[in-house]
Amino acid sequence: MTAVDAPTPVVLLVDDFDVILSIYEEVLQDAGIRVHVAASGQEAIDKAVAHRPDLIVMDLKMPGLDGFETTRQLKTDHRTSEIPVLAFAGGDASASRLLATGFIGLIKKPSTREEFIAAITPHLRR
Repeated sequence: MTAVDAPTPVVLLVDDFDVILSIYEEVLQDAGIRVHVAASGQEAIDKAVAHRPDLIVMDLKMPGLDGFETTRQLKTDHRTSEIPVLAFAGGDASASRLLATGFIGLIKKPSTREEFIAAITPHLRR
């Protein structure tokens, strides 16, 4: 398969702040990445099952199911367990807790467009 034939990568972006979703959805679309957004943990689970994204970028602090619990549930479901999940967080997050939960890494919030794309690119179409 050539680069021309390669399917468009799909990212599920999860954050409870509409402004964050809007900004980073545009960043992804400008990079030629198809985007699904979710504003809650349960919505993220539902969309991950329905759309099978190549990567999930998950906010850690959300009401209801936070990013840790949402990722735990995704990792225990055979339909979503193989989807890589990157944490997207503004504060300090314990690397050991992230890895133990099933995250593959961390993107600091806020990130520039370049930093954000550079952080997700290695995890698309592994």
